[in-house]
Amino acid sequence: MNPRLKRSLVFIIIALCLLSRLPQLLSTNLILDGDECVDGLMAKHIYSLKDFPLFFYGQAYGFSFIESLAIVPFYAIAGVTTLSVKIAMLCIWITGVVFLFKAFVKINNGNTSLPFLLILVLICSPAWAVWSMKARGGYLTAFMLTAIILYLLFSPSIKSTRYIIIGVLFTLVYQSQPLWIPGLIPLIVCRLYREKSVKNALLFTITAMIFLIFFYFYKQGLPHDYTPDLTFECAQLASHVARIPYFLFSSLHGYYFSNRVQHPNFFCALFAYVFAAIIFFLILVAIVNLVARKKGSALFNLSVLSVILTLCCTLFFKDVHPRYLLPITGYTLLSLLLLLQTAGKQVFYFVAPVLIVGGSLSLVSFKDFRFSTMQKSKFGQLIPYLLTNKVHYVYCYDRMLTYQLLFYSKEQIIARDRPLITRFPVYSQQVDSALNNGQKTAFIFNELQLRDMVQQAISFNGYLIIFDPKKTDLAKIFRF
Repeated sequence: MNPRLKRSLVFIIIALCLLSRLPQLLSTNLILDGDECVDGLMAKHIYSLKDFPLFFYGQAYGFSFIESLAIVPFYAIAGVTTLSVKIAMLCIWITGVVFLFKAFVKINNGNTSLPFLLILVLICSPAWAVWSMKARGGYLTAFMLTAIILYLLFSPSIKSTRYIIIGVLFTLVYQSQPLWIPGLIPLIVCRLYREKSVKNALLFTITAMIFLIFFYFYKQGLPHDYTPDLTFECAQLASHVARIPYFLFSSLHGYYFSNRVQHPNFFCALFAYVFAAIIFFLILVAIVNLVARKKGSALFNLSVLSVILTLCCTLFFKDVHPRYLLPITGYTLLSLLLLLQTAGKQVFYFVAPVLIVGGSLSLVSFKDFRFSTMQKSKFGQLIPYLLTNKVHYVYCYDRMLTYQLLFYSKEQIIARDRPLITRFPVYSQQVDSALNNGQKTAFIFNELQLRDMVQQAISFNGYLIIFDPKKTDLAKIFRF
């Protein structure tokens, strides 16, 4: 392999990652959602040496320190802005993409053409259109660290000390977003089995256990504002299996926010259908291999197991949350690479352009993507309006708006939402204290949320605001 060519391809990959995200970065709709603002606030607290949180505020999972730390240099250069957060997240994603490319090159015995083509598919994937720049409690951290683990695992020779690094990274992936773990386990076990080294297995296991124990004790006492809604009932098993194609399609087309799935455009749907077909084809090939007991297919079959285990994660969630299948793209491309090494390259050279062109056109369409009906221009006028009315403490019915007010006002406005234990309890204490001490406060909601309080409110840019609300009225909605 020509080292100069490999370096050139890495620079091209980085450039394509940046160029493909420009439609969103330059969009008039670009705004952080409430959870992204939480990550932005965490970074602001680190930047001001106010706090050094390891986990997403209000959770005992979602290791976000790497994401928050990545934002800090951009705050120093460009200030506390939307672009600072988005570009920092894009840098983390690009790092993961580059390491995945390097891992694919190692798997492909140094040949770069097929790995480069597969990485182009990943870059153009609408599943990552929004999530490649979303600060959201460890998802990008998990992606990047998983890519680094794969790069280490598929090195021709691994020094024993590298298993210590893999053990640390494995634990951080688990703490960031454990959704990547089911896909990693078969690959790690396969490498350890092939080496037949008890020392390496012990180094990995002991390191992982030490860090798991550390995080267990660290997380004691962290506020549990939110935990995933997990469920597994035999009565629901059939319906959860039956929804896997919809779950997968929703994740692959990328047009969703949380569990609210929107109708995708033609190009997003095209990519999702073709990519889903590839996934089910890979599963079929693995089954045929097992039935025929085909020699030399063990690694490919295990990589398909990674895909299957990732799909099986959907069985444990009550509702369809497409982001929970984000790991599926990387593991599928890994399996596809292993298959194409032995057969089917010519067919893929016809399929790849469909995915790349369709995906590229879908990325452009995300410049118009909005996670809510909120218009950035109207939201931007809300903060000056509140400050003009000398309001620095706000009760919000909408959780997303709570943290957007905090972030975009740079904490000139302190807001709290409805739960008693919120993501950052200090905010709730400050707002409640302001109310109890007679300082000017406001309550913000919209007509659909509280129809019976509309007459008391002042309408402003689609928001309904009650200045100096009565505590007896707030007590019906907020937990004090």
